[in-house]
Amino acid sequence: MQMLFEWLKVLGVIFVAVLLGELRDVKEFAAYIDQQQLVLLPLTIGIAVVGCLMLLWRFALTAAMHGRPMTREEFEQLSSRTQILGPGKRFLKARFWGEHKGVVVPEMEWRFQDMKAAWRTGTWWADPVVRRKYLITSGGTTCILSFFALLVVAVGPPSVKLILGCALLYASVRLTWGFWRA
Repeated sequence: MQMLFEWLKVLGVIFVAVLLGELRDVKEFAAYIDQQQLVLLPLTIGIAVVGCLMLLWRFALTAAMHGRPMTREEFEQLSSRTQILGPGKRFLKARFWGEHKGVVVPEMEWRFQDMKAAWRTGTWWADPVVRRKYLITSGGTTCILSFFALLVVAVGPPSVKLILGCALLYASVRLTWGFWRA
């Protein structure tokens, strides 16, 4: 019953967004974005690619320089954890034949407070560990937010632009609010 209620809430939000997408102001804003698409599309693609490259380059460099080889048990544990929609309990155990390769990278978790302190003191550029965390975090954030912006620019219907734009605005506000409060 609880799941049905959650689905009804999601469908209700989508229905309201479709209705709001038919408002004149929303349609005008969507038309304005469509008019500026020749400028906005390369801009959002460029920012998304830069964020993605920054994330992947720094993560690959971290794995190559600071990672250690993964054992067979770690590889099987990781592979069985990543099978979200598995075929069932009968086939739940992941089986691999032949050679396997994997890298265990150092712990990369940190809080907004640590980021702010590193920015204020200047250690984000001087300390290689903090710089690595900063580049991975900022690259991932830039990549995700710019892909949402790319979808807002590329998608046609005003109601879809509204849903994606609200999701982008919500994510940006929550991220900014969390960083400011830290």
